[in-house]
Amino acid sequence: MKKCNPPQKIKKEAQQIHSCDTNELIALTAHDLRCIIARIYGLNLLVEEKLQSFPDKEAKKMIALITSQCKQGIDLTAGLVDTYKTSICSLTALLTKQTALYRYQAENKAIELTTNIPHEDIYVETHPVPLIRVLDNLFDNALKFTPRYGSIKITLTRAENKVVISFSDTGIGIPASFQSLLFEKNIQTQRPGTENEPSNGLGLYIIKQMIEELNGALWYESLENMGTTFYVSLASRDNL
Repeated sequence: MKKCNPPQKIKKEAQQIHSCDTNELIALTAHDLRCIIARIYGLNLLVEEKLQSFPDKEAKKMIALITSQCKQGIDLTAGLVDTYKTSICSLTALLTKQTALYRYQAENKAIELTTNIPHEDIYVETHPVPLIRVLDNLFDNALKFTPRYGSIKITLTRAENKVVISFSDTGIGIPASFQSLLFEKNIQTQRPGTENEPSNGLGLYIIKQMIEELNGALWYESLENMGTTFYVSLASRDNL
């Protein structure tokens, strides 16, 4: 006869499982929150520099981006206690906005950042906050692992009932030994960026989980020392 666990033991095991889940959630959220704070810090440094010689339009644009990043941080932490709400959003507008945010970082590293985004709106029905986290991680990785004077291209396409976003870079690529572990929660894939930017190896694990929760897909193509392209696909929605 199978021996049942005493009530206290069951309770203790449940508490341990809950603690692990909570700790993991905090760790994963902290990873993305740190990236947002780092971008705010970087933008502030640029504002300080620009104000010395260009006190008008450029400074106002950067301040608006800082405000946007603060809003993203608030939305991110809200997801810890509230359920993200599905809404219909323009992927065209969202991707254009995020690209503008990262253009300054690209310029600081002398990286050419180009886009191929249609002028007409392409809509998806999704949770915007986790989707932005996915896009942010892919932007961060492309900038982190592309050397100075390299290039990054962001493309948005629509085919039948799917939309695909691609992030192509001329970076250092992904070593063959890393590729089978890339979407795992494994610090073996941790490595610094081309200018020693920090990395903890969790970013791709996080966004793989997120994009699947959004009923999407994430995959990549990479050649070491040649570059990498990441793809995100989502179900499209008819235009409004």
